[in-house]
Amino acid sequence: MQPTHNRLLKLSFLRHLADEHNFCHATLGLEKTAPLRSCFGYQVRRCLSAYAGVELLADHAARAGNFYKHPSHAMAA
Repeated sequence: MQPTHNRLLKLSFLRHLADEHNFCHATLGLEKTAPLRSCFGYQVRRCLSAYAGVELLADHAARAGNFYKHPSHAMAA
């Protein structure tokens, strides 16, 4: 199945938000990475690497939850 243009735009926007707020692409399912390996974002200092255990998964989930509950506040950060 070929991705639609609309789906690609949505994925691109999600990746942009993840980069802006240092969310881990691998943890969010936006990137395929080997278990317990750092994601590409961590290697280039764009994320805190919850996937590799550098950031606690609970902390990553809390930050993502805060962003989801209060996106206007998170966008101002």
